Amino acid sequence: MAVKISKLKELKREIPFMWKPQTCGEHQALCVAYVDARDVQNLLDDVVGPENWSVEYQFIGDQMFARVGILIDYEDNKEPKWLYKMDTGMESQSDGDKGLISDCFKRASVVWGVGRFLYDQEIQKLKTKQYTNKKHYPVDDKGNILWTATDLTEYINTKLKGNKKKPIEAPEKVKGWSSEVQEKAKNITKNNRTGSACLLEFLPKYCKEKKLSVTKLSELNTDEKLLDLITWVEKQPPEGMIEFRNGE
Repeated sequence: MAVKISKLKELKREIPFMWKPQTCGEHQALCVAYVDARDVQNLLDDVVGPENWSVEYQFIGDQMFARVGILIDYEDNKEPKWLYKMDTGMESQSDGDKGLISDCFKRASVVWGVGRFLYDQEIQKLKTKQYTNKKHYPVDDKGNILWTATDLTEYINTKLKGNKKKPIEAPEKVKGWSSEVQEKAKNITKNNRTGSACLLEFLPKYCKEKKLSVTKLSELNTDEKLLDLITWVEKQPPEGMIEFRNGE
């Protein structure tokens, strides 16, 4: 039996998530939240039913895309219809093609609303420590390297415990920018993201390229700085969600 279209809003609910370092440098690691593909599958099974969703993979040019389809009852006494939404992904450094397949699937699921709550999770900055292989890794308050995703997740969640979850920073609410620039920031759209969600998706990559240490939009506290980010984002090819890179 097809899923009622009104039930699809449940795909936006929060599911288990973990933390991983997106970048690790000499002085700090920027850690982002992500979900496991199996938890995405479980949510789809629970909300729409395992018989009412499917995923297909295809290449468009040399880029792999995933199409996630859901059999929908539009509640108008007509025949249920399959509706598909799609997105591309990125290979993981450790899992290659396997990571690419997982990433495509998760990003296509995001178009349905799965995992959008991750944008409420602020990027976490941790100190780093160099290991004998000359690489830097995130550490806890005592300087112990957090080797695994489980260790990193437990540490960050413990650190955040008791803190009120802060909503995503909205450009129109940040002081110090002209109304024209705030409106431009509010309306920018890429990767199915608009406004602050779009800007924050690209902020870590922008900061890495520009060699900046910024984790909040409000730290770009002049029109010139914010416009530079907006212009940079507008020139970027679609890449999907940073928070869903790697992970299975």
